[in-house]
Amino acid sequence: MTTKQEYARLEHADPTNTEWFVVNWCLGNTCNFSCSYCPAILHDGSKRWPEFEDIKRFILKVKEQHPSKKLYFEFTGGEVTMYKHFIPLCEFCREHDVKVGMISNGSRTLRWWEENKHFFDHVCLSFHPEEANADHFLAVAGILHDIVKVHVNVMMSPDKFDDCYALAERATALSNISLALQPLIHDFGDQLYDYTAEQKSIFERQYALLGSKIKHTKRQKVYRGSMRTVGEVSKVLSAHSFIANSTNNWFGWDCYAGVEQLIVDMDGSIHRGWCKVGNRIGYIWDENLRLPTAPVRCNKIMCHCNYDIMSTKERV
Repeated sequence: MTTKQEYARLEHADPTNTEWFVVNWCLGNTCNFSCSYCPAILHDGSKRWPEFEDIKRFILKVKEQHPSKKLYFEFTGGEVTMYKHFIPLCEFCREHDVKVGMISNGSRTLRWWEENKHFFDHVCLSFHPEEANADHFLAVAGILHDIVKVHVNVMMSPDKFDDCYALAERATALSNISLALQPLIHDFGDQLYDYTAEQKSIFERQYALLGSKIKHTKRQKVYRGSMRTVGEVSKVLSAHSFIANSTNNWFGWDCYAGVEQLIVDMDGSIHRGWCKVGNRIGYIWDENLRLPTAPVRCNKIMCHCNYDIMSTKERV
């Protein structure tokens, strides 16, 4: 079932984000957490980490094929900080003027974060209530928040909703961060977990309740962020708000995933987005790899991933 949108185009709210080509790369599925809402394939360690030399060659290939763009690579897992070459990889990116981001559960020691914080340009810290220690998680955010851009995702388990909200309230004491209460989706499919009407209301009002309390003393670059609807109704909306309100449906639209950004899966395969719409582009080690230059027609009834939502879309 499709929903008629009151707009004809979804674009980046920050127009400077069009200057950046973004790659979201799941380096592996080794993780020290095993959350119940996370599919086993994302944390059971069944996939080998990629070869460091293959990673470096692919980064240079993307740079070669997008000479007019600035490059931002966001690495995730599994728990990406467990990859033994992760810090050398960050060093390689810096040497080639590629910005580095990561999505992490923040579980490495405080010493590790102190020693390596200067390698990162953006860190998304995801709080997983079944496994994480709240005090340690906030201490890591405290180490980073005035050095790099920090985004805090709070994975809102319905069973631990109050604990998650309390953590989010504590996080608002940190300056220069962004914060999102993330609704959970069963097996990354198209069905939200069961939330009460009150919990759904908190998702809708989260900026007023939490985000508005965060003080910002300096401007920090966000390479992907809120999107602007253009048409009969024009609004600036976050990716998670589309999911929470079940308005994340662009079936039949042209999507610029692949033109503005890519994903690399844990097996080295390259796709336009985590939705896997369109054919597989190739693998990171392909000698004659050619990246997309045109949008793809969406054939999904739900865009379930924040990253996929944050690409330009046009109604046909």
